[in-house]
Amino acid sequence: MIISRLTPLFLLTSIFFITGCDLILPPVGLAPTREQLVDEYPNVEEGSSREENVKILCPFQRMLERSGIYDTAVESPTNLTVSAVEVKDASEVFGCSTNSCGVVANLVSINQSGAGIDLERLHEAGSISHDCGLTFDLGGTAVSETVRTATLDSLWALADEEGNLVYNDLLTVKTDICTAQGVTMSSAGSTEIKLIFAYLGGVENGTISHSDVDKLFHATMPVTKTLSWITADLLDLIQ
Repeated sequence: MIISRLTPLFLLTSIFFITGCDLILPPVGLAPTREQLVDEYPNVEEGSSREENVKILCPFQRMLERSGIYDTAVESPTNLTVSAVEVKDASEVFGCSTNSCGVVANLVSINQSGAGIDLERLHEAGSISHDCGLTFDLGGTAVSETVRTATLDSLWALADEEGNLVYNDLLTVKTDICTAQGVTMSSAGSTEIKLIFAYLGGVENGTISHSDVDKLFHATMPVTKTLSWITADLLDLIQ
């Protein structure tokens, strides 16, 4: 999900507004493992014959679409509009809690039209969208192989001898892209790299694998996936 950085007050207000004053609590226990997810959704395993949809700019949502989880929800292969509830539910299946991705899904839907979320138009989601993408050109509407490769090359140059990256490596590359484009990094852009670092186990392990970033960028389930639920509180731990 292209997630903006929500302040605790705004997040809480949004949750109450969306749920009719019923507070949504984070899931308890561990998030689903990568083994559970690829067993149920083999299309996200490396080597899958199902192609990624490069018109979906968010790597997390691109992976979800590739998994097939939205196949019964979309009206046709040419219309990838799904409801905010369906995005919320699918995101939670893959480990992003309702009180994080669910809130953002509603905001994206409102910014687009209020009639659902067009996964191929995530760049038209108001403040939830962002420039200086890691995989797409400034103003781009699809993944650029040139940009994606350049980002991965820049990250590789910062990786340690074992191919591992710390959060500041992601931040450095993201900042360099923004600077080159003459764009100020938005809160949504900042949260994007925190989501990547957290989803790939960075909070638990302190580092993430460059190869896992490569996989996620190509809509493939990483080898190491966090067992923590992705929540605003988890992202706040990343500094």
